[in-house]
Amino acid sequence: MKNYLATLLACFLFTSLSANFVSGQLVSTAKSETPPLSETLAWLSDRLVSDATFSPPDKYGRPLTLMFGFSPIRFQSCELEWKHWIGSSLSGQSGYTVKTISLAKLDTAKAVAESMTADGSVVGVSLGTADGAKSIKSQYFRSGSVSPSVSFTATAEIYVKDVESSARIAKAFQHAILLCQNQKEPF
Repeated sequence: MKNYLATLLACFLFTSLSANFVSGQLVSTAKSETPPLSETLAWLSDRLVSDATFSPPDKYGRPLTLMFGFSPIRFQSCELEWKHWIGSSLSGQSGYTVKTISLAKLDTAKAVAESMTADGSVVGVSLGTADGAKSIKSQYFRSGSVSPSVSFTATAEIYVKDVESSARIAKAFQHAILLCQNQKEPF
């Protein structure tokens, strides 16, 4: 009986090891603990498409309806581009902004969830460059205007619907930033 169990164990070990041994190298079959960049960006892109309305009081305590929208344009590799707009019940939507950003230039410590209003009714994720350089491109398209006004900043904000979402989105941005900063050149 001992010989039978020993033979069975030896066969099992040989089969498992040989399945992981390819072209003279041991190949790991363990699944990565962290998602790859493409999966992280797809998750972010799915979570960030939103339109929302909030009604925080204005400085006089009157209700003011704030509306915002966010739409990913290009979420691939380490370059991101998105369109967002913000409007209010007083001014309506007067235009939109297109942000272009390189994840490799961001600081993980500056990708944080935070309140965007004094009363905490609007939350979001703030992103910032590692060295404070103004490398986040903002193109503002005003309604009726032919060409956008262009500026460069060191920070960008993304509004989200609730505190729980903003914390998860900030964590996903931190992960994507690390992956982009550690990405090796292919050649």
